[in-house]
Amino acid sequence: SSQEWNNAFQEWIDSHKHQNLPSLSDEAINRENIYGERG
Repeated sequence: SSQEWNNAFQEWIDSHKHQNLPSLSDEAINRENIYGERG
């Protein structure tokens, strides 16, 4: 069910919090920077 999927996804998110990974900048997730000439 969608609730089960949401719970599993939240558990996955929570399992990565302790890794202290850096966030991506707005520029890094900009559509043009991701897809470039493709669209």
